[in-house]
Amino acid sequence: KKVRSVATKERCRPSIPVHRFARTLSTTAYHSRRTIEKASYPAVILSRSSTDKSDIHVYSGSEFQRFTFLDRARSPVYADQKDGPTSLNYARGMGSSLNATTRRQSSLSVRPFSTDSRSDEASSMSTLLVRSKPDFSSAKPIATPLFQTGAFESGDPYFYTRASNPNFEDVEELFTRMDGGAIGSVLLSSGMATIAGVLSSLKTGDRVVANTLLYGCSVRFLKDYCASRGIRLDFVDLSCESSRAAGLASSQPNLVFVETPTNPFLRSIPISALAAEAKSYVPNCQIVVDNTWATPLFQRPLELGADVAIYSCSKFFSGHSDLILGVASCREADALESFKRQRFYHGAVPDPFAAWLLRRSMQTLELRMEKHMSSTSQVVDFLESESHHHVEEVFMPHVDGEQLSGYGGLLFFKMKNDEDGSKADRFADALSLFDRGTPMATVRSAVAIPYTGSHASMTPDEKEQIGLGKDIVRLSVGIENPSDLILDLRRAFGIIQSKPKP
Repeated sequence: KKVRSVATKERCRPSIPVHRFARTLSTTAYHSRRTIEKASYPAVILSRSSTDKSDIHVYSGSEFQRFTFLDRARSPVYADQKDGPTSLNYARGMGSSLNATTRRQSSLSVRPFSTDSRSDEASSMSTLLVRSKPDFSSAKPIATPLFQTGAFESGDPYFYTRASNPNFEDVEELFTRMDGGAIGSVLLSSGMATIAGVLSSLKTGDRVVANTLLYGCSVRFLKDYCASRGIRLDFVDLSCESSRAAGLASSQPNLVFVETPTNPFLRSIPISALAAEAKSYVPNCQIVVDNTWATPLFQRPLELGADVAIYSCSKFFSGHSDLILGVASCREADALESFKRQRFYHGAVPDPFAAWLLRRSMQTLELRMEKHMSSTSQVVDFLESESHHHVEEVFMPHVDGEQLSGYGGLLFFKMKNDEDGSKADRFADALSLFDRGTPMATVRSAVAIPYTGSHASMTPDEKEQIGLGKDIVRLSVGIENPSDLILDLRRAFGIIQSKPKP
């Protein structure tokens, strides 16, 4: 029997297209012809059957029907597209009923569907609400979907998000391809978690050499970890050839840990020479490089002889100060498995949403880094022009075109005649386009005093040994207009010159 209408009530709302109606109710749609309890108020649920793709199911609170398309326009989303979409009129008033119409009526027929036709159907609303789940297996989204789940069904290769997750693998595959020489990468909960993963492979009696210039929290963690486990730790200036040779010969380490460019002062450490020298004493010595500031766009440690490259993804990679994650890229299978164990057994588990955000942000990494590099160059030129007034020295890495092919974003400078750091503090406070605090290497420019910021966890003596004083300023150059940033810097220099601290 062809459908022309079904008991239209005066209070019915205007017709809406099926495709809009289906999306509106997609969260309550159910499949496999399951039933629901009669609601105390009229309700409408629309879905496609998982067993018969030509069916759409409609429940009005008092009657359940299956609408079957008989011609080639079988999907309710695209039915009658030629002459306009099929539509449903629905009402929510007391005693309202369902009205279905079609602009191409020959294509649609209606036959009743019994709610008792399947023995395995849900018998209550609560079961429906818990168990209903659409089948999206045929969907092909352009953007990677978010897999915000802690568990997977039995037999699923992902098993458990603590082990892995599609959003993790999306990031890991990208880093593996970016880091030439990597056999795989592991996404962890933070950059510090990657350092914990590095150290977890060590045992009592092992020897570690770390560069003298490192992030302050890395220094503190290395000292605490090695001291508690009977591991020898030596800090060596690995940027100096003579110091490097003497330190490696004396220690003969099982593991070498460096940041290059260094934090602070942005000195370069020759990775190839370091790896060759260290492995001449201990062939299986692990060379670990924190490559956060250079990124794989400008430096690829694994191609230069390093075994592991680690990254803090809260910096350039995410670029928006909205997540904390870490990645380790490995050249050998043993190291890769060690990081996977760190995530699974030690709980260094990322959040799928943070991983999704990171992967989305990395689509623009190269564009942002080009802007960082260009703007940083202009800021450096300005600071060097201020050398006769306020700036004693500007610190930038040496871009040799071999190990380091480019650089941008972060720089340090030393304030002239400011041993107590008062000028540096007033300068930072006077800036209006540079955030002050923990953010850096993001789209927003920022200023920090490393003595009381990134290296606050180090003792005054430790900071003195590496030459870090209160007069050192770190600038993170964002993607704002560089002319505006330079104007802000000039204004801040003017303020500290005209208003000395009382």
